[in-house]
Amino acid sequence: MSKLISDNAFISIKLFLNTIKDICFYVQRLFPARGELVLESFRESGRKLSEALRTRTKPLAVRFCKEENELPKDAFWPLKRLKHRITTCQAINIARIYGYTVALTLEDEWCVPSMAFLGMAELPDYLRKDAFLFTFHTKDQRAAEHLLEYFDRYSLLPGSTKGVVFSPLEQTLVEPHLVVVYGTPGQAINVVKGVVWLRGEPLEAHFTGAATICICMARAYLEGSVQFSLPGGGEKVFATTEEDEVAIVIPATLLNDVLEGIESTQEMLGYPVRKYLFYEPRAPRNYPISYYDYKKCRNLAPLTA
Repeated sequence: MSKLISDNAFISIKLFLNTIKDICFYVQRLFPARGELVLESFRESGRKLSEALRTRTKPLAVRFCKEENELPKDAFWPLKRLKHRITTCQAINIARIYGYTVALTLEDEWCVPSMAFLGMAELPDYLRKDAFLFTFHTKDQRAAEHLLEYFDRYSLLPGSTKGVVFSPLEQTLVEPHLVVVYGTPGQAINVVKGVVWLRGEPLEAHFTGAATICICMARAYLEGSVQFSLPGGGEKVFATTEEDEVAIVIPATLLNDVLEGIESTQEMLGYPVRKYLFYEPRAPRNYPISYYDYKKCRNLAPLTA
């Protein structure tokens, strides 16, 4: 008898706990946490951005993580998954082409300049001399020092970043600091129009041809300004970024304003571009296919259906 009571009590407790679990699940669905609401807002913005621009690849959410616990555990960790390191531009392309959320830390990063520009490490002395800049990117030491000053000015502080997360914006796992959009020049100009819509100020661009996307992300993060990137040699060689692709980096705080600008200028310059077609065609003189050529031939019968 006591065993029967004991079994019934156990079943009652189990049913009670399952009921509590179900209640918690539905409460979370009805009243999601603030963090989830923020993420869902960014995801919705990502859907709107994709719909307006129709890019081949996904717009990305980018977050600079100051602590390791900010990095999503179920992300794609290159060293663990691939058993080797990759570059930042590879991580970007894996995220935007395959739709993975990629977590890139010092252990995963292959490119030392990218580590430095994104605040994961300090640019070592051997790269500050002639191996990196003077030999491959500039004419002489003076020009190299000038370019290095630019890199230093817009690099994140060494050690300020434990890792960078790249996540498709439509399904982002992190609250982004930046949004990165790759597309053709025809798609990118729609973003430019959206930026200009805000204040009527032109978008300024600074190109170096080296580590472009990393410096653009760092500068956008530091300044809170929209940046335009032409992919450099390393990005095209190591990450296979296409010849017809450019990138725009948008601070997350400006995303909704830029979206408003894109949507507000769709009639003027949507995508695909609605080209003017209400003109009368012309053909070479020796190619008599037009109605006017027909009229010149008086002996022909009138055109009939």
